Amino acid sequence: MLIVYLMAYARQAYAAIWQPMHVGKGSSPIRNLYVHGEYPGLFFAASTEEVYQKMSDDTFDRVISLSQSGQRIQDMAFNADQGLLLLATTQGLYEVRIRDGQSKRIYSSSDDSARDCRRVVLHSGRVYLGTGRGLLTRLEGESQWRAVSPADHAPVYDLDYAHGQLFCVTDSRVILFDPDTGAPQSIHSGRTPLDESEDTDTLHRRSVAVTSTGVLLLSADGNFLIRGSDSVWRSPKGGPPPFRDIRAILPLGVPDVETESAEPFFLVSSERGVYLYGDGHWQPLQQGMGKVQTFDLAMTTADGRIWAVGEDDVYLLDRSELLTPLKRERSQQPTTTRMLSVMGPEFEREPGIAELHRLAIAYADVHPDKIIRWKRQARLKAWVPNVDIGVDAGRGWSRSDSLWGSSSSGGTHYVGPDDKSSSRDIGWDVSLSWDLSDVIWSTDQTSIDARAKLMVELREDIINQVTRLYFERRRLQIEMRASGPDAQPVWTYELRIAELTALLDGLTGGGFSRSIDPEAGE
Repeated sequence: MLIVYLMAYARQAYAAIWQPMHVGKGSSPIRNLYVHGEYPGLFFAASTEEVYQKMSDDTFDRVISLSQSGQRIQDMAFNADQGLLLLATTQGLYEVRIRDGQSKRIYSSSDDSARDCRRVVLHSGRVYLGTGRGLLTRLEGESQWRAVSPADHAPVYDLDYAHGQLFCVTDSRVILFDPDTGAPQSIHSGRTPLDESEDTDTLHRRSVAVTSTGVLLLSADGNFLIRGSDSVWRSPKGGPPPFRDIRAILPLGVPDVETESAEPFFLVSSERGVYLYGDGHWQPLQQGMGKVQTFDLAMTTADGRIWAVGEDDVYLLDRSELLTPLKRERSQQPTTTRMLSVMGPEFEREPGIAELHRLAIAYADVHPDKIIRWKRQARLKAWVPNVDIGVDAGRGWSRSDSLWGSSSSGGTHYVGPDDKSSSRDIGWDVSLSWDLSDVIWSTDQTSIDARAKLMVELREDIINQVTRLYFERRRLQIEMRASGPDAQPVWTYELRIAELTALLDGLTGGGFSRSIDPEAGE
């Protein structure tokens, strides 16, 4: 397990700025990272269908591209002795020879859930494979897979091997396997099994991580739990996390201070970005990331750098930046007084957060009145009749000639004129019908309710993102004016403020800049 010891003793704002690394040139973005535990220089990044290996100059070379469509890489493990990379995918487990890129599938199943390989761990010549139908194992070189009880039929969400112990997270519990006997022990049970119809990358994702001191970190059902040396699960002192979807956990160690109950420091990736937990507080670490959502975390101990997978790129953060607080002199004025003293007239020209919410909601067309209007129109629709119009048309035509002949004895003859006649018949009808049951409830209401739910979620995401960007921008503006001689260079603040301004303009259709300067371009 990779550990960094943080020496921060109080809640502080961290001057950490993520740097984009521009990893991967394929059609799909990077989603997973893997650092070898014994050889930290072995570092891989994977998209849904391609794997890249980190070179010494921080570039990434592609080593494998899966040709089979419809499958997704979900986890990796590497055998450094044999140069073999194991890829857990939605269509089975693959073994890839790094030197030439040759690959073969070493596990599959006719059952969709069993074929869904989610986690793979390689230790001491044994492979552990977590699937959607249970935990499997085999020795390297063998062909027979063996189910591992009691996780042999439960969907596996995470695996971690630390201190000679295997930790397996299923849909309803956490299982610890004894390093000597392999005997299983259930160390945490959930209330109810997860619904496997849900996407495993959403709210119900469960993850486990182990620190160097054996402290367990568990995310379950959007909550976070910590298990110390007393084997008791506790919620963090800082309360529940300010996000729902926990994608990855990166332990950072325990501060070397004397406290009643020193909690570990750790990083978490989520749908709202990377957060640092320490000293009883959740701190966002999102500066420098173009988009907030993050997926995976890793750390290379050789150079002390932290890597995060964002929605559009892989980002790098030096440990020294994470450990460097924004210094403040103790003799400074209280925060509120200091803020008022540096807030110049330019702040008065900027829109408030409520106005910015209104601009973003209007631009995205997700105002609550839209749903109210839909429901009102659906009720009025019941009073509008169904109109049926029918038209019948007929047309007739006839012709005849009259002819009288004469006899050979000299009679007369007569040829009459043509007898022609035609007729045209047209008939039409109109019928009106009402279904008055729609006044009380109509099938349109079901569709509207579904759309309303999606719209509420979208509006909440937009408001959360706008709020975060707005106050991060305001915080940087204040810090830039109130910072002392040891603070960051001014250009770093200005560059980040410009980036946040552009992001807010993107969410408001340029409305943020126009509110500041009405003459700003469209």
